[in-house]
Amino acid sequence: NNYLTDYISLPTRVQITDPDYTYISVTANVQYDSTATTKAADEIQGIVVNAIQSYSTNNLELFNADFRYSKFVAAIDAADPSITSNQSEILIVKRISPLLNYNSSFVLDYNNPAEVETRISAEGYVAGAPFYDEPQITSSSFTYVDSTGTQWPLSYIRDDNFGNLVVYTTINNIFTVIANIGTVNYTTGVLTISNFTTSFYNQYISIYLDPQNDDVLVNKDKILEIQLSDVTVSVINTQK
Repeated sequence: NNYLTDYISLPTRVQITDPDYTYISVTANVQYDSTATTKAADEIQGIVVNAIQSYSTNNLELFNADFRYSKFVAAIDAADPSITSNQSEILIVKRISPLLNYNSSFVLDYNNPAEVETRISAEGYVAGAPFYDEPQITSSSFTYVDSTGTQWPLSYIRDDNFGNLVVYTTINNIFTVIANIGTVNYTTGVLTISNFTTSFYNQYISIYLDPQNDDVLVNKDKILEIQLSDVTVSVINTQK
């Protein structure tokens, strides 16, 4: 209870904080030399998935444990002698589980800057219209409920390349913005979402940030983890 805090001497005070989980999504494209092994491509794929899971277990999943990209890709290369290289892309993931049919708000701290263009007009930069570039913020699908109560299946979140977050869907192959729902600070990696209502999603909604740096850093109250649901591995024969 907070009222006891003033009566506890400093050396014996203990503050307990719930961990703030952040996840890493991995898309790994692995090349292997089929002449150097009797293993099939799907076996190599399984070996790589296990190596990724082991990396998470042994190097992450603790407070203040940073993700180091060079060590991660080295662990994939070392997973089997036949592996010749890998190109792995990462995204930082936060998950939300809003109450269905309830207006919700969230503040998500990714603790890392997003990948954005350097916008220096003196160097010839000319800003495009909103949505002129690939998004830095994306999400898994959900059914969005707008202010009139209309439901929009297969909706997604993305940024407009200018720091605004929207819900959108595709109608007859046409990108359609449904609502503005918040902002993203590309420098700090903080997302603010408000007036968000959904009537359906699968287990949780994943919201992805494309980081500026391949290393992902956390502070003392955050835990990084790579879960199998966020891992995609493709394996091809080495191209020569």
